[in-house]
Amino acid sequence: MSDEGDKWSVEASGLYAHMTRMSFITCVIVFEDILRVIHVTHKALQSSSCTLSEAAALTDNLKAHFKSQRQADTWSNMWGSVKQFCRDNNVPVPGDADVECQTPGPLAPKRKRATKPPTSLDSFLVTTTLGQRETDESGAQRSQSDTAGFQQHLYLPVLDTLINELDR
Repeated sequence: MSDEGDKWSVEASGLYAHMTRMSFITCVIVFEDILRVIHVTHKALQSSSCTLSEAAALTDNLKAHFKSQRQADTWSNMWGSVKQFCRDNNVPVPGDADVECQTPGPLAPKRKRATKPPTSLDSFLVTTTLGQRETDESGAQRSQSDTAGFQQHLYLPVLDTLINELDR
């Protein structure tokens, strides 16, 4: 019976470690914001009284909204929400002196050789893979803990993909 408890404890610790990463928290907050807007449009489009012209106007408005979300001040507000969530939940934000870490983070393992991410995943947002860490050309682990990294590698590509899909 103790083996079952140990198994659940290890799984819970792993989930906790994953859920307290900046990449996970940022993804959750960004996608919640985007999906909330999409959900409103989705409900309006599913209405039995929605006409074709209303549907076209709704999709045009959604596309215009996503284009307006590409502004720097919008990202600043989003990043502020991420930092506030971290403060409220005692999650450390690298480079933020206001947030104190109560539990030490895991040490980064030493890489013996550089790994190359699969090319089949180039067009997807991959935050975690089994046994690999994302690296740049020099082999150093790429840090997305800063606001510009998350904006350039998560927020803007997701918005651009949504805008392009709405243009179809």
